Amino acid sequence: RESICGSKGDEGGAGQLVVNVEVSGSDPTAEGYTLTVANTTAQIKAGSHRGVRYALETLRQLSATTAAGTAVPSEVRVEDQPAYPYRGIMVDCARHFLPVPVLKRLIRGMAMAKLNTLHLHLTDTAAFPLEVPSRPQMAERGAYSPAETYSVADVKDLVQYAELHAVNLIPEVDTPAHVSAGWDDGQLVCNENEWADRAVEPPSGQFNVANESIYETLGDIYGYLQGAFPHGVMHMGGDEVIVGNDDGAWARCWNSSLSQPILDMLEQAGHSRSDPASFYQLWANFTGRAYG
Repeated sequence: RESICGSKGDEGGAGQLVVNVEVSGSDPTAEGYTLTVANTTAQIKAGSHRGVRYALETLRQLSATTAAGTAVPSEVRVEDQPAYPYRGIMVDCARHFLPVPVLKRLIRGMAMAKLNTLHLHLTDTAAFPLEVPSRPQMAERGAYSPAETYSVADVKDLVQYAELHAVNLIPEVDTPAHVSAGWDDGQLVCNENEWADRAVEPPSGQFNVANESIYETLGDIYGYLQGAFPHGVMHMGGDEVIVGNDDGAWARCWNSSLSQPILDMLEQAGHSRSDPASFYQLWANFTGRAYG
């Protein structure tokens, strides 16, 4: 239980508004709250600090600046509970690097709007700005510049700042498509020039899923993310995997001469490259191994 004092004014005079806060409950993610204002006292009851934060935000939004000072309605009762548990924004920090101060400004705005999830699209074909302690070379060669990276200290700072503002961070390392910058050449296929016939946008690149080293690399990356982001959720990407063959497909990759190691692996496993299910199974197997 805590008390917070602030100014309160109206047309008839000025004084202090005393805010009493009561937190009860064992769920640190509880977001509901009750806000009551009666004359010069406000009472906040919530199940966690997140609910308290939302109640204070509501109180701030109810206030107004007048000639006499800050005015707050003298009688208020608000019972608020989110209709949707996931209220979020996704930002692309790979194609367009966003410095930590910019992300913090976004988090502050999200807190004002009671949004609770920031999805960080951290890597793509164009750039790999995330510094992974056991794989420093990935950001060294994958970032746009040495100044455009997210260091271990940056991530820790951002996570703490987001938690203070009741925002969960979800990191995404996009695979098995949308990979190029930062990765070893042997881990990639379809990452050369002439992107227009092998991807929906430049630059191109997909995993060579026949290369066993990708799983060790991903293990290091995911291990770091699991420790660095306490929310416990990661996003795998998983979009726009191009299969296409050499016979006039609008885009080609896994089922083409651009990906001979993958075709050899399919043949050795007794799967037909003419059956689309072979490649969907290849994709499913990758996902299971990467996250297993």
